[in-house]
Amino acid sequence: MDTPNIQWFTAQWESFDFSINGLLPELIIAGWLLVLILAIVLRSGPWIVDLTIGALALFGAGLLAVLVHPGADVQSGMVTATPFGRYLQGLMVLATAWSLLQFRLEARGETGESQILPSVWMITALLGGFLLVHARHFMLLFLALELISIPSYLLVSRRKGDVRAAEAGLKYLLYGVFASAIMLYGISWVYGWNHSLGFAAGNLATAPQFVQIVLVMLILVGFAFKAGFFPFQLWLPDTYQGATYYTATFLSLVPKIAAFGALWHFSSFWNDLPAAPMIRLLLLGLAMLTMLAGNLGALWQDHFRRLMAFSGISHVGFLLMAVAVGERAGGVALGFYLGIYTLMNAGGFMGGFLAEQKSGSALISGWSGLGKSASGWSAAWAVCLVSLAGLPPTSGFIAKWLVFAATWERLGSTVGWIWGVAIAWAALNAVLSLYYYLKVPAELYFHAKNEQAAPQRYSWGDLWMLLVAIPVLLLGFIGFDRFIEFISQIVWNF
Repeated sequence: MDTPNIQWFTAQWESFDFSINGLLPELIIAGWLLVLILAIVLRSGPWIVDLTIGALALFGAGLLAVLVHPGADVQSGMVTATPFGRYLQGLMVLATAWSLLQFRLEARGETGESQILPSVWMITALLGGFLLVHARHFMLLFLALELISIPSYLLVSRRKGDVRAAEAGLKYLLYGVFASAIMLYGISWVYGWNHSLGFAAGNLATAPQFVQIVLVMLILVGFAFKAGFFPFQLWLPDTYQGATYYTATFLSLVPKIAAFGALWHFSSFWNDLPAAPMIRLLLLGLAMLTMLAGNLGALWQDHFRRLMAFSGISHVGFLLMAVAVGERAGGVALGFYLGIYTLMNAGGFMGGFLAEQKSGSALISGWSGLGKSASGWSAAWAVCLVSLAGLPPTSGFIAKWLVFAATWERLGSTVGWIWGVAIAWAALNAVLSLYYYLKVPAELYFHAKNEQAAPQRYSWGDLWMLLVAIPVLLLGFIGFDRFIEFISQIVWNF
């Protein structure tokens, strides 16, 4: 019986255009997630986590090696695989492998399924990040954000009996639910105007510019929560302090990379609106406020994970400035910054974990003189911190310089003076960050040794610190031009 409903479903099925090749990385991650769940059912040992780390490292390297190819519209315009998205996916995979490596160093005493559960949650969030960076449909965008958020809540609050972890997880959850509700409200209004959930301006382009700005800002709330930019950054310090080091490392990288990748592609939506110039200026204003909020908060911190939380907020300001600039220059600055930030932030958290392990203190003031008897890992850690501060000759300096250079290109616009103010503001904030970044090496090398610190014991973490610090330093004066050219080849808007 050929009813209207059957005709409708038939038409939908015939229009369904699915490309397995385009979604192959996502299918691989989903398949490995099933393997980990099966490992829990079969009560496998920690070897499955070690295997996951190795597999992720190889997979991430493979994604970064095979990038420059035409984009593929995978499923009826909902997902579009791009070289830039694959690059960001490679960064996320490597960041997840690093977080799991840190988990294996940090949680040696855990047994049973607790050895594998963090892997399951991280891989689930990673799958959400994979979908997020290639989403071209508002509903898929929202579902991917939730796929990142829910396992992240579980990661933060997984330590049973730890009141601080439970409090951090609850704050994270409440902020997340609030941000998701606002974002979904904005998406519903866009659907009301366009009668479509695709990334196309449609009828919204005929709406008053005030309406366009408000709806885009409502949707940006979801990105603001995941990336941690003003005014939705307040959850970060308490969450990082209550979470474990490996959880804080994961949250500082994977959701942030995914959010900025999706935000870059989402800009194709607002670029087609008459209100695009004003939206760009509002993003620039949010970037400036985010830098200030991060730097002012970090100045007074003695707890290292809280310091890194505020530090991450300040870096989000620079990344948001690159998105506000847009065009190819902004994309190159964004891609280079995210790649370098992945390295130096991973090294920053690993160094903090090792310092806490060797000293028995989570406070920077408890690490006095620690570097004098452990020159290898502490020197590598200092390199990562100096790079986070943006000092030459580290790659962090090149990353910030690219953001400044991209912003400088905007000076010729009709409101060029605003971009000039933004450059001066960013430079002032970069100088401000020197205090809290350099106080850690100063505590390690120039203060009297803490006699209560535990005897120095070398571990695999010391070696990993050296491996991550070497590219952070070398890319500051060797090979950064090739890296920039590589990013320039894969960044093409939308």
